Amino acid sequence: MRISTNIKRAVFFDRDGIVNKPIDGNSPRKVRDVALFEDIITVVQLVREKGFMTFIASNQPDISLGKVNELTRKALENHFEIVFKKNNIIFDAIYYCYHHENGINPKYPKDCDCRKPKPGLLLRAATEYSIDLKQSYFIGDRAMDVKAGNLAGTKTILFDKDKTQAPYLQLHNVRPDFTIFNLFEAIKIIS
Repeated sequence: MRISTNIKRAVFFDRDGIVNKPIDGNSPRKVRDVALFEDIITVVQLVREKGFMTFIASNQPDISLGKVNELTRKALENHFEIVFKKNNIIFDAIYYCYHHENGINPKYPKDCDCRKPKPGLLLRAATEYSIDLKQSYFIGDRAMDVKAGNLAGTKTILFDKDKTQAPYLQLHNVRPDFTIFNLFEAIKIIS
């Protein structure tokens, strides 16, 4: 575990729906289906230019649910890293939660402290990288991302390009600090 003494600011990105295009609302389950949103390349680069560290914090329960095997999970994660490098996207770390309350894979317990809307992924990054969460942002496309950011103490940015999240925000009893309909709007907020 890497522990630093300098307090830093960060922007956390959910993966599916923010960094890459979901497939029928789900994570890609095949390497060939991985496709980044074009805007994310510039957004991550601009955020880093503003002095923020960048992280991915994402639920990835397909392994727990038996929808992919361990080999496919690793292949997908490796492919994402290759795509990031190819596009000059730098993430200081990537945090995944593989758990799910309906999981069938005994390797991944059904209960954890990292599955969003719980803030465990963000809190872990804050500890490992000395991040001041109050000066940080979490960008997600779902109410559970907003709730995780709220619980962790970050400012939250909801990317709701299809304007579908209002009922889920009400269900989770949360409100984002900002709502955007274009990823570039996040740069104005963070600036």
